[in-house]
Amino acid sequence: MDLARIDIIRLRRSLEKRGVNMSIDTLAHVISAAYRLTGDLQLAEFLVRHEPLAAFEGKTAELLVQEGRAANVIDYLKSLESGASG
Repeated sequence: MDLARIDIIRLRRSLEKRGVNMSIDTLAHVISAAYRLTGDLQLAEFLVRHEPLAAFEGKTAELLVQEGRAANVIDYLKSLESGASG
């Protein structure tokens, strides 16, 4: 997915409004990986923010990005995309 489709300004404002401090670029890459899995940008953004990931002790992808684990999340999403159970 072209990262240009992700509204970076809206994403930044949303994070600032919630007091979340993280790299917008990194979060956009995670959302992009989720988009490749779902095919729906709004659903991808929702899942990244709110869906607990059992493989990561129920933490959300957004929280994992805050913890510096974006690469782990992207790898996990790629494994789901390729058909692995996670």
